[in-house]
Amino acid sequence: MIEAMKLAVENSSKRWNYVEAVLRDWKDKGHQTLDDVHAARLAYKNQMNHQSRKKPTRHELLPDWYHYRDQDHEPEHTPDFEEKKRILEDRLKKYKGQETSDPLNPSFEEKKALFEQRLKMRKSLRVILIKPSS
Repeated sequence: MIEAMKLAVENSSKRWNYVEAVLRDWKDKGHQTLDDVHAARLAYKNQMNHQSRKKPTRHELLPDWYHYRDQDHEPEHTPDFEEKKRILEDRLKKYKGQETSDPLNPSFEEKKALFEQRLKMRKSLRVILIKPSS
């Protein structure tokens, strides 16, 4: 019991519950004598010292292309790739040259014109409201 109280003092515990928990732990682990307790504490300290020196090792998986990044090779352009590229370029040209008149999805030029129109309306309303009546 005195050894359990010493352990409590070493761990800055002033409560009796701590001492009881230490005694219960020793009983559960089957420690019968002070030599058993000292041997267990020494084994625990050695285990903690051994674990603290060991740094965790990170194992990161790298993608396959990372291993081949330094090799000088041109990307493969298969006929299928070239055909898809041509189709996408044609679509892009079509969309760039096309002006929409869809009210839900107006083009930039349509938005700009609408903004300028509203701005002119506001200016004209201000002039009307500010004019003194004669």
